[in-house]
Order: sequence, then C-alpha cells, then structure tokens
Amino acid sequence: MTEFWQDHLDVSVHSDGAFTHRFSFDQVVREHALGTFADLLHATTTHPAMGIYLNNAVSTRTHPNENLGRELLELHTVGRGGYSEEDVKGYARILTGWRVDMWRTWDAWYSLADHWTGPVRVLGFTDANVPRSETEGRALTRRGAALSQVARVVRGDVGVEVIAVDQGDWDMHTDVGNLEWGRMLTGASRLAGSIAAFFDDLGD
Repeated sequence: MTEFWQDHLDVSVHSDGAFTHRFSFDQVVREHALGTFADLLHATTTHPAMGIYLNNAVSTRTHPNENLGRELLELHTVGRGGYSEEDVKGYARILTGWRVDMWRTWDAWYSLADHWTGPVRVLGFTDANVPRSETEGRALTRRGAALSQVARVVRGDVGVEVIAVDQGDWDMHTDVGNLEWGRMLTGASRLAGSIAAFFDDLGD
C-alpha cells in the first residue's frame, strides 16, 4: 500500500532540491498508508518535499503559486473535468504559507505572514480564510485537504489489480495468542481498523 501511494503522490527523487526532504517524505507516506486518505493527503501536501517539487515552498500571499493546487485537483484527487480554474486558485491560496528556505538551510516552516487571506472556495469547501494564528492557518490547510471528493480517484478506474500491504510484525514467536488475546489480536485489530478507515474514505 505504501508503494501505491508513493506512486500516486509522486515526488521525484531527482527534482531540484526535493531530495533534501525526500527520505522523510517516504516515511510520512508509510506512516499514513493504511490510515484515512484525508490524513495522508494533508501530511504529503504540506510536506516540504512536495512543496519544493511543486513550487509551493515559494508560494506567498502576494504571489500564490498554482502548481501544487492544480496537481492536487487534477492528479491527486478529483481528476480532469472535476474542478474549475477558480478551484485551482482557491486551493493555491489556502496552501500559501508552507515555506522552505530554498538553497540555503532547507529548513521548513509554516509562515502565517505569508498566508493569503480572504474568502476561498474549492469545490464544496468554503471558508472566510482569516487565520489569526499559526494553528488556525495549519487547520485551514487540513480542512481544505479533507474534501468530500478526495476518494474519487481511488473509486475511479486507475488500473490497480494487486496491492501489497506491509503490516509488519507478523513473524511472531512469543505471546502469539489468538483472536481473543495476544499479539495476533493486536495485529489483526490494527489491520481491520486500517481497512475500515480506507473503505470509509471510499464511500458508497
């Protein structure tokens, strides 16, 4: 499942600058691979590797860059025909403020001063977009990423035939137990919960 999402939410290793945060990007994808798509999308969208790769690391309130917003809608979520140019602009404005100190320290941070303010609309999501703190600005990005249509790309015909899931820790030698106690119960419960979250995202 990790490899599936790494392919879908691609950040090229060879992209200028993105390599500086590329290893941690893979770790984030693996961490969220069996969780909800909304959490995965938010974590990868705001990651500095994605920001560098799709130019959001230099997107500011005075010069919003539309590249990441467009790719999120066209490739990562709803697909062509499912959004308008106004949606792209709205998403780009929501995503302003996630910065990287390009070509110097490569430090990443959220800058409220660089966040574009004013009403935004993306598909069915609307917000006054006037965050008063860094926490509110980060929360806005999360709400924008948690669009009701994000699972459409998985429901669509993407040609997936086989998915391998790395659940980990199934080679047990002690305290194995069964489905009522022990490590098997813990592992099975985690797997079941992850699958349930995934199907919740898919909807009907």
